[in-house]
Amino acid sequence: MKIIKLLFLLSIISFFSCKDIDVKKTEIKIETFNYKVTTTPEFFTQLIDNHYKDFKTIDVTQFEEICENHNLKTTDLITIRKFYTLEILHKLFTSSSAQNGSRGEILNIPYFWHWTNPNPRHSIILLETNQKLSDVKSPASFSKYKSFADIDRTPYLFLSELLLENPKYKTPSLGEFSTFGWCSEREMAFVSLLETLNIKGKVFSDGNHSWSEFLIPITNNQNKVVNFVAKIDNTFDNIEWKTIADNKISSWKNNLGNVPLAKWYNEKAHSKTEIEKIKTIQVSVKTSSFIETQLVSYINKKIR
Repeated sequence: MKIIKLLFLLSIISFFSCKDIDVKKTEIKIETFNYKVTTTPEFFTQLIDNHYKDFKTIDVTQFEEICENHNLKTTDLITIRKFYTLEILHKLFTSSSAQNGSRGEILNIPYFWHWTNPNPRHSIILLETNQKLSDVKSPASFSKYKSFADIDRTPYLFLSELLLENPKYKTPSLGEFSTFGWCSEREMAFVSLLETLNIKGKVFSDGNHSWSEFLIPITNNQNKVVNFVAKIDNTFDNIEWKTIADNKISSWKNNLGNVPLAKWYNEKAHSKTEIEKIKTIQVSVKTSSFIETQLVSYINKKIR
């Protein structure tokens, strides 16, 4: 009789435990949103609004450390949104290393070296014509380049291709993808995109590498503004947050690194012509649905 009672109790415990697990899974399932045709900054603003709280559920350690170290409110929605705006956009853009074909976990944006011999971009195939990019004539706006494979991919080109409804390129090893770029190209596009969202930053170059840096003001518990510099590396998937004194901001803005091309990178990243063109890119329902699905899938994987 004791054995029967014990088995009965265990079955009850097991039943309710399973129910608890099922409830938890239901509670943390991330909602998928629908979007209308909209402009680029409007789409990314909506995407962030829909998911910044979700991101906080999967990646809160660094945020809480920053808040604790600098007397910020962990529950303040403005602070949370500023932090996770950068986190979400970074995760969309980043690769994982400086190796050919390296990609991030959400969007398929391969990393490709440039200005090397042999140049791996020469083997990329344009899906529309099945030609290698080295055999495709460069557009008029890039007339100084020998072929489409040789161009330096500026922000509007990078982003307009990223937001196409269908992939534009392929390689035998990577399959199909819409856009690509190495460090300087990714960061130029990233800074330009954030400029359309009124987030001020720059491309910083050191040696043979580039990353982005942004000035982010956040109000602390004493109602004082603390200025942060968020260093975002969209090649190696990394974000670092550091405070900056008010009297250092001017010199920070002017310091672009030790690479002569850094000036050109920033001219392109902040070009009014490029930014206005980016603002007019129409994000279709198909494109927004794809990005939304990829982002939600990433969040659900991290929760589990």
